Amino acid sequence: MSFLIPSEEKIAKKKARYLFEKLDDSGKVECLLKYGDYADLYDFIEDQLDFLADDLLSPFESRTVRNVKRAWDGLFGWEQLDYLLNFFGYEGLEEFMMYNEDFLKEHFREEIEKIHWVRLMPYDFYPREDAVALVREMLADPQNEKLIKEIGIDKTIDPDDLDDNELLSIHYYLSGITY
Repeated sequence: MSFLIPSEEKIAKKKARYLFEKLDDSGKVECLLKYGDYADLYDFIEDQLDFLADDLLSPFESRTVRNVKRAWDGLFGWEQLDYLLNFFGYEGLEEFMMYNEDFLKEHFREEIEKIHWVRLMPYDFYPREDAVALVREMLADPQNEKLIKEIGIDKTIDPDDLDDNELLSIHYYLSGITY
């Protein structure tokens, strides 16, 4: 049985998607503003003042950048994110990520290059800290207790002390993958 090896391009897109998904709502909002070629929120508000004023202000409020910014700040982070996704014509994050993999790859290019990535499955790449945390969780999971005993894994092992291949092996074993 042979595995399909993902191309470097697909790997980079997968890593960018991972980093985007890890952002909190405000980070995703900033990323979406960059996607729309806006320098920041003020640039967006100034460019779309009439449109935003119609949506966010009552008819009795003056249509100023300050009032729109105040109304924007009154939205929860997920509401701001949803607003921008709809503004740019996307129904949700999945759709945005699916159609903008190249943008995300370029947006996170420097960060992707700085991170030490660990492959835990043929298509799954994690920053080393996240891979260590995942293996640590798997070792602590009571559902894996029997498997840990059968395989003979030392439960007291510190995943931080493992190299990438050892992390991969333990992850495979605890995921039930054997050769």
